[in-house]
Amino acid sequence: MNTPAKTPFSAGAPKAKIIHVLECGDLSGCSRLVSRIANALDKNIFDVYVVYALRPGCTFEQFASLFGPQIRLIYLPLMRRHPSPCRDFGALLALRRILCAAKPDAVHLHSSKAGFLGRLAAVAAGVPRIYYSSHGYSFRMRDASLVSRAFYWLLEFMISKVGTIIVNSPNELKSAALLAWPRQAIPCSNAVHVSNFSPAYKEPSQTIEIMACGRVTCAKNPAAFIRLAETALAKNPCLRFTWIGSGDEAEREEFLRRSASLPSDRFALTGWLDSESVKQRVAQADIFVHYSLWDACPIVVTEAMALGKPVVGSRAVDQIREGENGFIVKTEVQLLEKVLLLASDAKLRTEMSRASRRIAEQDYDFGPYIQKLSSLYLGRTAAASGQQ
Repeated sequence: MNTPAKTPFSAGAPKAKIIHVLECGDLSGCSRLVSRIANALDKNIFDVYVVYALRPGCTFEQFASLFGPQIRLIYLPLMRRHPSPCRDFGALLALRRILCAAKPDAVHLHSSKAGFLGRLAAVAAGVPRIYYSSHGYSFRMRDASLVSRAFYWLLEFMISKVGTIIVNSPNELKSAALLAWPRQAIPCSNAVHVSNFSPAYKEPSQTIEIMACGRVTCAKNPAAFIRLAETALAKNPCLRFTWIGSGDEAEREEFLRRSASLPSDRFALTGWLDSESVKQRVAQADIFVHYSLWDACPIVVTEAMALGKPVVGSRAVDQIREGENGFIVKTEVQLLEKVLLLASDAKLRTEMSRASRRIAEQDYDFGPYIQKLSSLYLGRTAAASGQQ
């Protein structure tokens, strides 16, 4: 794999220079949200840079395909997700050099590692406006030990006075409240270009398509989706389950090992797909499932709602209005119960499908979202106006 060439900083007409820092670039929700923000910012007003590292399983070409030609991409391989004092210190110094050279007007840091290192680097480089979005705080991770989670909380607490926190969901706002020092966090729920998603209301059919989407990592709880398929197919063999996405080699192999006993014509893992292919696959779904362990207003759920899909998800999923566009479930027993209910009731699916689309249009459209972020990047007061 060849390392991409460094992108030089241009000296064109004076514009507001914005740098996004992303610790784990791939084709999943956080990266696609950053790409939407970067691509949507007015290029007559902003010069946009993205500093990124790559997760295993994603190539430079795949990641770059998310961004338009005017976005300047800077690869920073030292900034990996898992802690490593020497490597993290190197990433901090490299980030500081990039920020000192670029002299941005604002930096927006995405995810915990980028948020911690990036805020330190931005202060050292004298960046005037610093924003941080956790996209799910590390101290909420259930696959980490209590000691690790306490350490992550301490790091967030120590750095929380630096910059401004932008929270993507009510759940994340509650997590931000556990940090005693931050200025008032600014709510700005993740959004999509709803008009780019044509609602695909499914006609009743014998085979009911049930889909999930995302990286097959612990946060998304793929094991629960596999168990759902096993139990549901035993009760209704006309169902079909698809997980859209993948992970690194170990994550993918574990998923395939767990699901090996399921019939191949009733259960599938697609691998990574481009955004348009994901949209086409989700459009074929009758029910969308997102039973995540922790999340922050997952983009895939908003996209599914824009396509007119009823959603069954965990309490981590803020977009679900109980009984209106789907169901919030606390246990796998409830997950099975609600999926089977929707599978057996075409009228209910239709009602919830239309409600999903309506809620996406009302609360999660990208126009107000990008207007609010643009105002923040330019240093204008936006906390009390625009999209919440």
